[in-house]
This record gives sequence, structure tokens and C-alpha cells, in this order.
Amino acid sequence: MFRLDKKLAKIRSGKYAKGDFIIADAKDGDMSNPIPATGPIRGADGSVARLRTRAEFLEQITEIIRQDLLDIMLTSASNLELLTEAKAYKGSAVKPAFRANDTTDIWGARAASYGKSASRPFFVRSRRSRNSAPTRQPMASNTSSKCSIPTSTQRSLRPTSARS
Repeated sequence: MFRLDKKLAKIRSGKYAKGDFIIADAKDGDMSNPIPATGPIRGADGSVARLRTRAEFLEQITEIIRQDLLDIMLTSASNLELLTEAKAYKGSAVKPAFRANDTTDIWGARAASYGKSASRPFFVRSRRSRNSAPTRQPMASNTSSKCSIPTSTQRSLRPTSARS
């Protein structure tokens, strides 16, 4: 079980202590500013020598996961896939997460014209029913005013006193 799930269970039950706060790290900067998102490698004088490669960035994330201090690590979907394939989370209590409300817009793309048209949502496959092919359904995009979290999950995230 992930540490985050244990802490949330304690918070929901009202049996939490001051040490049950959630520690998160958002390493999903590549979703908005892809090239410099990995961060700089600095010279001895503190100046920027170059930007980290993606491999170096993923190794940095892996090292943070291995420290086993975080409750949740937020990454882009593509980086989460690579980290999972590399077994970075194996044996860890850190919960992997990715930005599920992301659409196909990349705000920092060179010569982008994102302001000229609406972003398009990703598609997810629904479950197959007997004797039928899977269907593609759009996920809620960030332009929607409605929450994309299922109602049952929304209820479980609310404090016990606020549930109906």
C-alpha cells in the first residue's frame, strides 16, 4: 500500500496526527515548458552550463523516489511510463501520478498557435462488453467547467462530515 493511501485513510477517519500531511513533488514541468523543464546543470561558479537531458532528469526523479520521503510523485504521462518501465517505483511507498486533465496543447512549443483553436482532449478506451469492440471516449479537457473525477471518487475524497 502506498503511504499516501494510508495517510488519506487516517485523515478520512479523523485519526490523523500532525505528521500526516501530504508530501508531493511535481515533476511535470515538461508539460508546459518542455526543453528547459529538466532544469539547469550549473558550473562551479553557479552559472548555467547546460540544461539537463531527459535521461538525467529521469535519473534525478528516480533518486528522489529512492529517498522514500515523498507520498506522491507527479510526472507527465510519458515520463511516468518510462519510470515504470525502469521499475523506479518498485518496492517504494511513493505513489506515482500523472496529470490526467492534460490535453494535447503544449504551451511552450516553438511557433505554437495554441490561441487560434481549442485544445483537443485525449481519448481513453472504455471496457469491452461481450462480443463488441472497445469504444473510444474523450476525457474531460481542461476547458471544461465540470470536474473529470468520477462522482464516486469525489465523494470518497471529501471529509466524512461533508459526505451525503
